[in-house]
Amino acid sequence: MDSIGVGQEWQDVTSSRKEGVIYENATDRPIQVNISAFGTYPNTGTVRLMVGTTSPPMVAAVRHVIDNSNSIQVTLLSAIIPPRHFYRLTDEVASVFIRHWAELC
Repeated sequence: MDSIGVGQEWQDVTSSRKEGVIYENATDRPIQVNISAFGTYPNTGTVRLMVGTTSPPMVAAVRHVIDNSNSIQVTLLSAIIPPRHFYRLTDEVASVFIRHWAELC
């Protein structure tokens, strides 16, 4: 198996990805997922990129607390998704907006 990044390219998948939807790395190689999201005042909460072998994925690969006491706060989430693993973006924020979602695949 090639190392991650060898023969892979970054894909902008923002328009085809949504919060709460379960996706699968159906390839035989690991992929990298990078997500930029933001919440706006007065929303606060936790945003997670969940990864796992089951659907729904149960392990938080990345967790970020958004605390918008006065302004917009941007969070960056990144994880390597092993082959045949599931992943999804979850939030406990009243309104989280995906700004950009890219995958190295």
